[in-house]
Amino acid sequence: MSQQLFNVKLKSKGKNYECSKVDSILESGLRSGLALRYECNNGTCGSCKARLLTGNIKQIKHYDFSLSKAELANAEFLMCCHAPTTDIEIELDLIGDVRSIPLQKIETKVREISFISDNMALMRLRAPRSKALQFMAGQDVELAFNSNRARYPLASCPCQMLDLEFHIRNNPADDFAQALFSKALKVKSKVILQGPKGIF
Repeated sequence: MSQQLFNVKLKSKGKNYECSKVDSILESGLRSGLALRYECNNGTCGSCKARLLTGNIKQIKHYDFSLSKAELANAEFLMCCHAPTTDIEIELDLIGDVRSIPLQKIETKVREISFISDNMALMRLRAPRSKALQFMAGQDVELAFNSNRARYPLASCPCQMLDLEFHIRNNPADDFAQALFSKALKVKSKVILQGPKGIF
């Protein structure tokens, strides 16, 4: 049975999207292609604060970020930890464009490697819970393992900011790819990520 979807309207932005009662308002917005602000996706940083204007929401995740009494009285909430229970209208600031996203440096761990063929691998990196990568679809990042560096496009949706997917070709001129295909780079290896990069 499909989940009931509620409409999320962004005041003065002329934008709407749908969200179920089990999905966070943040992740549904990111899946819909909106440039929403976030840093952690687990209620630690407070970057995804929004103000509820109409409708009802419910908390679906525990969060440690402390909203002030004034913020609570102003109906402010964390989008990453709440879901709608009715159609809602919210007020928030969107990211202007890719130039507004700061360059980030994150220590990640290899979560999964799948060799699709002799020439192609799928690699998933896991970012720490407190430091999700903020990016927009179409951007890429630089990955570094020991002294091996290369730049790759992100194959994952911004809504998967903790689990980042990359498709890597077995290119003899790419030192990072050679570390991956030689199995020097493996599950649980540390990979330093810098980005996002790319302006469009």
